Amino acid sequence: MNRIDISNMDLNLLKVFEAIFDEQNASRAAIRLHLTQSAVSAALRRLRAIYQDPLFVRTGRGLLPTPRAYELKPFVSDALNQCRQSLSLILNPSTTTRTITVGMSDDFEIAIAPTLIEQAKIHAPNMRFVFKQTHSHIVSDMLMQYELDVAVTAGGFSYQSIRKEK
Repeated sequence: MNRIDISNMDLNLLKVFEAIFDEQNASRAAIRLHLTQSAVSAALRRLRAIYQDPLFVRTGRGLLPTPRAYELKPFVSDALNQCRQSLSLILNPSTTTRTITVGMSDDFEIAIAPTLIEQAKIHAPNMRFVFKQTHSHIVSDMLMQYELDVAVTAGGFSYQSIRKEK
């Protein structure tokens, strides 16, 4: 299977596709998405260009999905449902019982860990922390292999896909 680069695609277009498919009407889809009707029409034009298909054809009763739209619908809905499910993983610090694995060097652990543990007792009393020894040469690999949930490092990361905050 060919991998298609989606880095330049506006994934919000998939929400528009789903809303038009479900509503079979651009105006109702716009209301559902809190967009203007012209924004939904513009998104539909972009979707048509991406998928090289009209996707929806105007009839006297609204917008009827094309065979290609029916083919795409389960994939689009599954992808959006996966995104929705991922949001259920958002931590509620006051009730979570999650264990967070933190990677840091021993000097950072001495400097930061006590404060982190004290703050966790106040704001996330059921959260547990596991500290793993790491350093700048291996921290990126540990994150990419899911050995760590978060890392504290003075250096950068060797993978661009790892998000960092200062």
